[in-house]
Amino acid sequence: MTRSVGRGGGLRFAAGVAAAGVVALVALEPWLGAWRARAVFALVLLPFAGARHAQSLGALARSSIALSLASLALGWAGLRWPLLAMPLAGAYGVTRALCAPGRNPARALGTEVVLIGAGLALAALCDGRSSLSFGLGLWAFFLVQAAFPLTGGAPVSSESDDPFERARDRALELLARRPS
Repeated sequence: MTRSVGRGGGLRFAAGVAAAGVVALVALEPWLGAWRARAVFALVLLPFAGARHAQSLGALARSSIALSLASLALGWAGLRWPLLAMPLAGAYGVTRALCAPGRNPARALGTEVVLIGAGLALAALCDGRSSLSFGLGLWAFFLVQAAFPLTGGAPVSSESDDPFERARDRALELLARRPS
């Protein structure tokens, strides 16, 4: 089961996150305050955003659990919103680089440094005090991240390194050989 996040998927995700960010901020701000509402939304968003790039069921499980734990740890750290954006973006970038199919991990991490840096810089330019500017900042960050499929990459190996995927493929082969 390989999944693909294409160019159009990244653009749709950026728009959806921006809209959800504005709605969440409007709903949570009266109870939590502006900066804490932004932090809560970002902490909840991280596992969903990072898991989109997992190419197999095992990678999906590992990335979801790891990013959920990272969100909980950063939430307990009590960082305010502007300081929280950098570790969240870093965790997102490392996860995406490690889940990148057929890419050299060192090259993928280098690409992530550039994309995450550019995304954070553009988001910082767009972000302000209003809910709409928060949504615009989210959209700008994920819009830059949508350029990830355009970076290409040389295939490292054609066989999956994921043991769950190998076991699943082997089971499907055995079922296909079995006469009905």
